[in-house]
Amino acid sequence: MPMRRPLLALLIMSALAAGACRTGAPVGVRPEYRQARVQRVVISPFYQRALFGASPQQAQATRALYEEQAALWLESQGFQVVRARELEHELGERGVWQDYQDGFWLREALTLYFEPGVTELLGAESATLKRLHAQGALPEGALLYGEVVYQSEGVCHVSAREESRYVSVEVMASVEEVPMPHPCVVSHFQAKLVWPETGQTMWFNKHLVERHVPAAQLLEQLVPTIRLVVERVLGGRDGVGQLR
Repeated sequence: MPMRRPLLALLIMSALAAGACRTGAPVGVRPEYRQARVQRVVISPFYQRALFGASPQQAQATRALYEEQAALWLESQGFQVVRARELEHELGERGVWQDYQDGFWLREALTLYFEPGVTELLGAESATLKRLHAQGALPEGALLYGEVVYQSEGVCHVSAREESRYVSVEVMASVEEVPMPHPCVVSHFQAKLVWPETGQTMWFNKHLVERHVPAAQLLEQLVPTIRLVVERVLGGRDGVGQLR
């Protein structure tokens, strides 16, 4: 289970809030896929570009929580789901797991990948996906890619200043009347659904959730906060459910 991490600073919080409001890629279902219907979603291992004080093991555990919450939400909406570990097993059985990993060295923001007109460097991921699909090496279904942009359990000295479609600030009743700083959990997540035949984005969304919680409940509020941010990304008016 991820451990408690350092206090949140003003510049970090400001950057997170600003980044959550600027989508960097169109949200919702892309026009060319609005008539598509997805029955099966294959979850590719989620990634993150920075650990923000977490150890590699803690970061891996955090990503696993996000992957599982995504799988549970998709299943609750009637999608068939292939989990990340199942994808690894299937591709390993077919002898292409290493090929898949080598082709998906995700190191930039998810907003940049699987988009028309991407640079040759970032286009390798789309090319790998199309090639493996043409070989019949991939499980049936659209692939879900997720980036854990930020995850922290600590103390908020400042708050994300404005709520929007992409930012939610929640203050539990027991700390509502207490002046800042507050113990808080911050979860920032974005995801894309990609059609393997074209290697292009079908759907994209992102959200940041900041929850102010009692100190004694800080760690136990981790999973509920991750569940909430995943639901805000996958659900709602810009959610992937439009493809169901």
